[in-house]
Amino acid sequence: MVEVIRTKAIKKARKEHKCSYCGRDIKIGDPYRRSLLKIDEPYTWNECKYCEVVAGEITSSGFFVSDGDGFSREDFSEAVQELHEVFCKPLDFFSLPRYTEDLYSEFCHKELQRVKEANKTHGEYTYWRLVERRPVK
Repeated sequence: MVEVIRTKAIKKARKEHKCSYCGRDIKIGDPYRRSLLKIDEPYTWNECKYCEVVAGEITSSGFFVSDGDGFSREDFSEAVQELHEVFCKPLDFFSLPRYTEDLYSEFCHKELQRVKEANKTHGEYTYWRLVERRPVK
């Protein structure tokens, strides 16, 4: 079970870091989120601005539901590949940072929505779509 010890607001990097999700370099001056987490031992988790938005949408929409172990880099990679395949232009190669940027562009204006439908042929099934983001009041 992952324990969140501390999560900081998004701030500008004072030194270089690596994004814990996509492996992208976070350069000095880039916005990022830093968290202190603990499973057995405490560790630092850094999120670049792209992954912070994409991971937030994936988890808040219910696309990924944690089994108690948190949202790992492997979980993130799998979800990003699946969503990119459905909502973005296909690429000839897999690049997690590039896929994340593409989804970031979508999630800035749209959000994931789960749709449940049923018909006689397939029975009940669920799929995902992008809808315009509701304005924050």
